[in-house]
Amino acid sequence: MALRLMVGMSPGIVRSAAMFTLYTSMSYLSREYLTLNSLAAAATMILVASPAMLWDVGFQMSFLAVLGIVIGHAMVRNNRFYVRYSRRGVVGKLVSLVFVSLAAQTFVLPLVMYYFGNVPFYFILANIVAVPLTTLIIYMSILLFVLSPLCALGTLADFAWQWLAAAVGWLASGMNSLLSLIAKLPGASVEGVYISAVQLFAMYLLIAALLCVWRYCQRMYDSAHGTPIDRI
Repeated sequence: MALRLMVGMSPGIVRSAAMFTLYTSMSYLSREYLTLNSLAAAATMILVASPAMLWDVGFQMSFLAVLGIVIGHAMVRNNRFYVRYSRRGVVGKLVSLVFVSLAAQTFVLPLVMYYFGNVPFYFILANIVAVPLTTLIIYMSILLFVLSPLCALGTLADFAWQWLAAAVGWLASGMNSLLSLIAKLPGASVEGVYISAVQLFAMYLLIAALLCVWRYCQRMYDSAHGTPIDRI
């Protein structure tokens, strides 16, 4: 039953649930939690349940996006600019959001070109809109789920639940409208940029090479200034 339920869900949902379960388990056992290890464990769980999921576009994009964020954060967590500005209230949140968007898009872009022949340019603007609204929608949806049993207690609770459900629907509709508007902006994307499997492989090799160069330079800097290198 658990395997059938896992296979029936989208890869992104299963990945999030698996990583959250691992995080909770490690916290309960007072063990160190390594995001890269949990990501690999989540991928293994999904592939054991459904090996064909490896060829699913959603699976590939979901895990590569998170992998980009994890590796990218490990690369810049000691960067002077990132450390300085990521802790400054609203500005820090914006800097972190822009960085997450760039890291995820870097790892996903080759796949987007390979499968869809599309190169988006306004992904940072889209994420600035989508991430806060999606987070709010998720928390409100969880609140709806928690408050559902209370609707039977009286009219006031049922009215509050209905109002909250309408607010969730309004936020989701508004977010979709804003994202659609961004997609229609001039120069939002370039279509028809398809790449071959060989070019896809070459692009990921290039990304890996650039990361190795960045890591080498960071190690040299850390060695010269005595800055510890954090683990992923």
